[in-house]
Amino acid sequence: MKKPRRQPRAKAATHSSEGGVTAVVKLRAKLEADGYEVSIQLLAPGTIFGEHCPCDTRLEAVFSGRLRVVIGRHEHQLGPGDWLEVPQDATLLTEVLGDDPVLYLLAVRNCPG
Repeated sequence: MKKPRRQPRAKAATHSSEGGVTAVVKLRAKLEADGYEVSIQLLAPGTIFGEHCPCDTRLEAVFSGRLRVVIGRHEHQLGPGDWLEVPQDATLLTEVLGDDPVLYLLAVRNCPG
């Protein structure tokens, strides 16, 4: 039986007094402890890519810059402190907005292959 499709969830993270590298490292460690494979990427201005998400769970978090993510008919603009949960089997388009690079964390769990 096929799982029902979840709607994308976007949320602004709670900001703490910690910032920068410390926040990125702590979030990465927490997600890895919860079974996620985590990568941290720096996306150049003008970057656009599309992909399919076969993973059970995919989280995207922005630490700096602005990112536009389109999932189906839902568009999300993410900035520092925002994160997005991408539903399984979603096709998404991601675009860096503006002239600044995006420091971005991608966490995936239960990906085939």
